[in-house]
Amino acid sequence: MELFEEINNLLRWRDIIMKNKLNVVLGVVLMVLMLLTTFFVGCGKKEEVTKEQEKSEIVDTNQKDEDSEKEITSDTEEPIVMIFHIPGTTDIQPDPENETNKLIVETIKKNTGVEIKLEYYDFGETYRQKMNMFAASKDIPSGVWKFRGITDTFTIDILNKMGEAGILWDIDDFVEKYPNLKPNAEELFLQIARNKNDGKLYIYPAERHRSFPHAPGGIAVRKDWLEQCGINYPQNVDELYSMIKTFKENLKTDTGKEVAPVGFNNFVWMDLWLNFWLGSSSWTEVNGRYEIGKYSKVDQLKEALVFLNKLWRENLIDKESFTMKDELFIEKASNGTIGVSPHLMYSGTYNANDALQRKYPGSNKYFVSIPPFAASGKISVDQVNAFELVSVPYASIVFTKDIPEEHLDRYFKCIDYIGSYEGSVMTLLGFEGKEWERDSEGVIRRTEEYNKKVDIDNLYQWKSGLCVYSQLNPNPKALADLLNCIATRPADVESVRNIQGHQIALSLPIHIVAAGEIENEKMPLIDKAWREMFIKAVSKARSEDECAKIVDEWSTTADKLGYQDVIKERNENAEKITN
Repeated sequence: MELFEEINNLLRWRDIIMKNKLNVVLGVVLMVLMLLTTFFVGCGKKEEVTKEQEKSEIVDTNQKDEDSEKEITSDTEEPIVMIFHIPGTTDIQPDPENETNKLIVETIKKNTGVEIKLEYYDFGETYRQKMNMFAASKDIPSGVWKFRGITDTFTIDILNKMGEAGILWDIDDFVEKYPNLKPNAEELFLQIARNKNDGKLYIYPAERHRSFPHAPGGIAVRKDWLEQCGINYPQNVDELYSMIKTFKENLKTDTGKEVAPVGFNNFVWMDLWLNFWLGSSSWTEVNGRYEIGKYSKVDQLKEALVFLNKLWRENLIDKESFTMKDELFIEKASNGTIGVSPHLMYSGTYNANDALQRKYPGSNKYFVSIPPFAASGKISVDQVNAFELVSVPYASIVFTKDIPEEHLDRYFKCIDYIGSYEGSVMTLLGFEGKEWERDSEGVIRRTEEYNKKVDIDNLYQWKSGLCVYSQLNPNPKALADLLNCIATRPADVESVRNIQGHQIALSLPIHIVAAGEIENEKMPLIDKAWREMFIKAVSKARSEDECAKIVDEWSTTADKLGYQDVIKERNENAEKITN
């Protein structure tokens, strides 16, 4: 078509030339020369146009892809940078060249339009001094900051003062606006964080672990001992006693000596044993108010200690249990002297399992939590806490007032995305097929590739950015998935399965309120007296009646030491933090 248009143009030029009475021949020659020139130029031009069209199509296709990506992000604005000031030392910082870290940063940016830049700080022993300096000078480096959690009363007080002074943003509206903020923080902790003076919210409470699926608990027993003696898990106190006695009568240590089936390392974790009788040894409701279970539930405590005293008198408990440290306990638990004990992660029997697997790799020689049962008629099995730990937000997230409001909204969009299940799985665990995969039951497990990298470099998790960006707002379900990944050994998997539903995160106001002056003064003496009573009732009593009498005297001793004053103060303080 271009060639035909050029011919028409040339014909018009010929008419002009003829009208001006130019030489006809000259005109014709000129016309032919121009026609030939145009033809060849037109061919070249056509080729260029074709190439331009191809380029245009490619650009158009890429544009469509970009538009598709923009539809995913729901925000087509230019990316902005968010500075996240995070506590930590240089050895736990993400490696900028690590592929997983880069992919996490890019995925967050693509979905939220925010690029997170990390600024690490390490105040160490100068923490209070630095915080006071920020407040006094009304000057703090711009960005999003992570400080200590809401149970640190100094931190909460100083941050609220900084908010009142106009240094920090009131974030109430943003917490209400985005769907993954309030549920992740929980209303109770938002109430505690809220400034009591002006009613504003300057602090976002983050990083609360609400479940502990990786943590063994309760009473543990050697799996191979059960199988050697043909015994199932005990389902009541009589069966527990029968199991222990059978071990004593039928088994020997690795060196052929008699076993002392029950043992515990300095009875640090005896609470997990006592909970089979008490339900909870921690702060729990008793007679309409909160008291400490192991100090207040005297009748149930008596049942528990009478049972232990019976085991002691029949030589079914290792006699060094009240003085034994971790090293000796691990030695006895791994050489076959001890086979029944309270169970907790990173302590006692958990560490003994490591030693047993080094000694007998791939064997069934390991401790496993037994399914909980109610050892006292005063509670139901549903009330038995095989594992309990105070669970509070470990972080206070704040936003400096010099952040533009339009940027602040986008920051919260970013934090909300991180707080979604999808965002938290990525920032806590990495990417499916690379760092994790799901097993046949749909449970997330670490890949062999990831485990190899961690074996080579125990800081690899941090270098790959995992568990770093998530600190802004981790999703509880994703946190549970992360903790599940830890339970990979057969012993841990079976323990978790056996005590499922009995792992309790303590998070009522009574659990998280700081100890008051009375409690700080009197509780050390009360704790010491309780331990002395415990040891005396279990190891010194020569009969069931004598043991029961020792426990009965405990209430009088506790009240003389000011236990009722402690209870009163703690309950009053718990009411204050939500008012």
